[in-house]
Amino acid sequence: MEHNGQTPSSYKLFVTTHQKGVHRNIDIHTHFHYELFIFHSGTCNYLIDNKVYPLVSGDIILMDGSKLHKPSIQGDPSLYDRSIIQFSIDWLAPLLQFLDSYHLVEPFERNHYSIYRTNNTGIDEVIQLMKRMEKLLLSQNFFDVEMQLKIELVDLLFTIQRFQNKKLTEFENLENDKSAYIQQIATFVQEHFKEKITLDDIADQINLSKSYLVHLFKEQTGYTIMDYLMQYRFTQSLHLLKTYPDWTFKELCQACGFKSEAHFSRFFKERVGVTPREYRKYLG
Repeated sequence: MEHNGQTPSSYKLFVTTHQKGVHRNIDIHTHFHYELFIFHSGTCNYLIDNKVYPLVSGDIILMDGSKLHKPSIQGDPSLYDRSIIQFSIDWLAPLLQFLDSYHLVEPFERNHYSIYRTNNTGIDEVIQLMKRMEKLLLSQNFFDVEMQLKIELVDLLFTIQRFQNKKLTEFENLENDKSAYIQQIATFVQEHFKEKITLDDIADQINLSKSYLVHLFKEQTGYTIMDYLMQYRFTQSLHLLKTYPDWTFKELCQACGFKSEAHFSRFFKERVGVTPREYRKYLG
């Protein structure tokens, strides 16, 4: 399971190890849970914010979920193998603060994500810790083992920290022509999302033909440029709904680049299942 929900979900912890294959389309998305993602096998380009990272076995991604992200599976999807933890920071924070260990989640929050190339050094230890948590979740009532799960998760975060300090190398995006173009396209979208944007505008800015522009972005990210634009607008609307509860929906539309309130409401409901007005009531 990769959680794609946009509303603050009730679950506090999700763990899966060696989840193989792709059973449904994974949309580009954000979420409210912190996530630890370990890539094991297959061929995958991982889009985060405005960068694409070609993953290799043993790569670890730590993220706070706030930046648009999506794995783009290349080749045989049955070979795609990953392990994932998602957790509510509000749920874990009191224990981290009690232990004076909030620094353990700084890699999730620094620039909203961090990526580490382990070359599979120490990955078996991490997976064993995850399997213990997975077993607890499957075999027990959550509330009976909640504190044990928190302690196990903190133990895992300490393990990850030891690898960061000693064995992991944080790596930047592997620069090549294609990844550089993807970054330029995504950056242009993020800088101009409030405006009316066409593919011709982007092609002129990047100095590529429109046909190659469309092909390249889809090839590298698994997403169309216009879908990325609309999802980015949607993500901004979530932030503004929470940050500016007194704004009118007309003001929100203008700030996010939606052409009308009706369009905004329809698009929002397709993604969340409720209208922006209902979502605002949900936020309180």
